[in-house]
Amino acid sequence: MQGLRQLWKFANKRWRSRHLLIGLTIGATAIAVSATAIFSYRLLRGLILDNLKDNALLQVRQGVSQIDGWLGARKSEVEAIANRPAVRSLNWSVARPNLQLEVDRLPDFHMLVLARADGSYYTTKTGFAAGKTIGDRRHFQAAMAGKTLVDDPIVSRSTGIRHVIIATPIWSVAPFNRSDRSPEIEAIRARSLAALQLLDDSEPKPIGEFAGAISVDRLSEVVAQISFGKDSYAFALNSRGEPIVHPDPSLIATQDVPTSSFLQATDPDLRQIAAHMVDKQSNIELVQLGGDWAYVAHSSLNQADWSIALVIPRQNLENGLFSLNLLAVVVGILLAVAMGTAVWLVLASERDRAEAEREALLNRITERIRASLDLDEILQTTVTEVGTLLHLEGVAFCWHDPQQKTLEISYQYGHLATALDLARLTSKNGYLALSVKTQSRKLGDLICSDSQRDLWNHSERELLQAVADQLAIAINQSRLYNQTREQVELRDEALTKLRQTQAHLVQSEKMSSLGQLVAGIAHEINNPVNFIYGNLNYTDEYIQNLLNLLDLYARYYPEPVPEIREEIEIIDLDFIKDDLLQILKSMKLGTERIRQIVLSLRNFSRLDESERKEADIHEGIENTLLLLQPRLKNKISVVKHYAELPKVECFPGQLNQVFMNLISNSIEALTESNPPEKIIAIATSLVEKPEGKFVRIAIADNGPGISPEIQSKIYDPFFTTKPVGKGTGLGLAISYQIVTEVHGGQIYVQTPPRGGTEFVVEIPIN
Repeated sequence: MQGLRQLWKFANKRWRSRHLLIGLTIGATAIAVSATAIFSYRLLRGLILDNLKDNALLQVRQGVSQIDGWLGARKSEVEAIANRPAVRSLNWSVARPNLQLEVDRLPDFHMLVLARADGSYYTTKTGFAAGKTIGDRRHFQAAMAGKTLVDDPIVSRSTGIRHVIIATPIWSVAPFNRSDRSPEIEAIRARSLAALQLLDDSEPKPIGEFAGAISVDRLSEVVAQISFGKDSYAFALNSRGEPIVHPDPSLIATQDVPTSSFLQATDPDLRQIAAHMVDKQSNIELVQLGGDWAYVAHSSLNQADWSIALVIPRQNLENGLFSLNLLAVVVGILLAVAMGTAVWLVLASERDRAEAEREALLNRITERIRASLDLDEILQTTVTEVGTLLHLEGVAFCWHDPQQKTLEISYQYGHLATALDLARLTSKNGYLALSVKTQSRKLGDLICSDSQRDLWNHSERELLQAVADQLAIAINQSRLYNQTREQVELRDEALTKLRQTQAHLVQSEKMSSLGQLVAGIAHEINNPVNFIYGNLNYTDEYIQNLLNLLDLYARYYPEPVPEIREEIEIIDLDFIKDDLLQILKSMKLGTERIRQIVLSLRNFSRLDESERKEADIHEGIENTLLLLQPRLKNKISVVKHYAELPKVECFPGQLNQVFMNLISNSIEALTESNPPEKIIAIATSLVEKPEGKFVRIAIADNGPGISPEIQSKIYDPFFTTKPVGKGTGLGLAISYQIVTEVHGGQIYVQTPPRGGTEFVVEIPIN
């Protein structure tokens, strides 16, 4: 353990330049040897494993070849019987004796089948199958298409026995032996085909099916013989991924219970293997079946759409790698011993200089302590640097109470008790406590712990005491700095509050005076306008009466005296009658407009609403837009997206002031810039937050926007980007105070995706 500890300590020290080349050489050699060994091991392992996998795949291919040879011989026998005249006659009474002899002669066939083109059939087991047909069978359809097929194992409809059908077409004309290609035979074949075409202008075609049924026992025997060590097993799948041979009999289909395809198995690796087998791939794969790793070697048959797979437990195949693995372990141990010896030799040359290097590194601790004025950083740096550079088990800075004689650890490096008894500290081996005297009433201690040290030598005590003295100076400087910083922060906070109060008073007085002025003007305008508006109805009625009277005169006295006729022409009486009504209508619209403006001025000022009350946010926005209408005529479009909002409990006049400031800023931004289309978008919505429901008002414009550098300053009192004389810097500051402090909401600015500026105001409903 002592040697390992010294190794760990040395590993954390700086290497000297003269030993750097040795270290690099040892490291490079170790890396090169390790890489070569690993590469050689992987290469040999791959070659051996590939050879073992080839042997396993060869076992499967030998079984496949054996089954292919057996099926090929059976196909030849079926084709030969199908070409006999008795069979091609499709007369069961003629063909039956011949076929019965073939069943006795060929033990692999337990039944022969003769089928006509309509699907009706005869078997050597049951004779004519009355009322039954094999027209839907795959082997029958292949035979009628002119193909010889080894079908998947099926359960016979006649006997109920599970067997394999080898089917071949029965041709209308016996085919020639294509292996005989002599000129004489070819000439006879050509003359026969020509004569056949003269009699019937068609190609030879199947007129029925001849098939032989063989048992799957032979296939099961061959598959059962394929193995590769303990617990290995083989199985076979048909063209649909269904097991036709398997050690588990429950997976094989019966007449009553159909089987399920491995292509729909729940195990993904089994599905993958089944898909590769159905695709007629020949390979060996490492998969996980049922939670166990295994190699699966599989290959497909040529005579049938079947595949055979051999499942080999992983350990069976990889047991041949045991010797190689043992050799790799021995080489690894030797390499580790060699590396340890080399490192130990370099350690011996550095052990004598450890003390001098330690003292040099302790000077760095003093520099790090004096580099900061933050007390937490100073204490944390001290304990970390002392513990790291001196390789101590634990270092801690503690504040202690002389009366209680206990230490309370503030910062710690390594392993140290959370509370230490000061009376026992000096007597315990491995501990060294150094006093840190500060100008405050608190007393500090720097405690070092190392169980490997029974006694601390004089040089170590002096070095650590110097560190403690420097730490005391740094603590005193940090306290003075913190006191000064706190006083500066208090002064800045008081100055900020003073500025905010001044701004609020100025803006409040300004808005109060403006509200009184607006309310007075609205009151003065309202009286004469009401007088005019109230008399317009009577004026309209009197004029209508006069016009009706003129119509009566014109009706009963159509021919007035010449003087009256002349006066009518001079004043253009018809025009006056029409235009007078339009003038009255215009006067009504004008007085109604003036009344709306007066009402908006009164609603905007709301001097009689100094307390909270429920107000309509949309009404406040509309009143503000009405007052700003003259400034919106500079080709500025206002787009509104209002949602259905409940009434909000608020100070309506102050909120109108916020809307006035935000919309005025948007108008000024659009006036000073020249976008292709000047748009102010105002959208309202109702949002729910954990603290309650809020009404959100978003006012956006497509102007130049606000740069991110000044977004954090726009709410500061007296901050403005406008030229001198054009802005006071109070609008957004007062708006921020009204929204956040008065109404308990929030206001923030963001940049929409299309550019420009968007201010969002959120006001709680209650």
